[in-house]
Amino acid sequence: MIESNFLIFFINYLPILYLVILALNLGFLIFSKNENLKQKIIKISFWLIFTLVFLKIILLFVSQYFIWKIDNPYFLPPYQDISYFLRYAAFHFAFNPILSVVTDLILFLIINFANKISKNKFFYKDEVYLSGIAILANPWPNNLLVFLLVPLLALILIVIFIGIKKSLDYRINWKYLWLIIGLILLIWGDLLIKILNLEALKV
Repeated sequence: MIESNFLIFFINYLPILYLVILALNLGFLIFSKNENLKQKIIKISFWLIFTLVFLKIILLFVSQYFIWKIDNPYFLPPYQDISYFLRYAAFHFAFNPILSVVTDLILFLIINFANKISKNKFFYKDEVYLSGIAILANPWPNNLLVFLLVPLLALILIVIFIGIKKSLDYRINWKYLWLIIGLILLIWGDLLIKILNLEALKV
């Protein structure tokens, strides 16, 4: 059990911080006319969330080590090899975040491959960061739904546009969709995972 008040505060309010970051990015995308400012905010937000993911892992590792040192010293050196602690901590505190990072990497490769074969017709360049923000801000396996919900929302919008404009000449701006879906999953992700019966993917 993690007893540090700071750590409990940090972990409990981290999703709220992510919610604020995504909402601010969406607001800047919609209302700001300064493209350079948008790019800077998107990149800073991505690296901030990326850093917070690993900061959380490090804090949990350190906290668990000192808890065992006080309550269960026989789980630590010299009674046990340090690899015992590292395996325990990695499974309980690092496995899910690393899966999120891997998921983000896969989407990064998909976006870059799609742009390479289409000569940048499918995605805007900053969508690498926007998709990463949506994935890293949400826990595993909730962030898997980004792969499903973003294309689904894009398809719905295309159908609506075709119905209104009677034209196939339309390119969906996915920039907004990553953040919208990211926000939805931050609020209702656990419920959607339960509805879709994907709880078995939780580690």
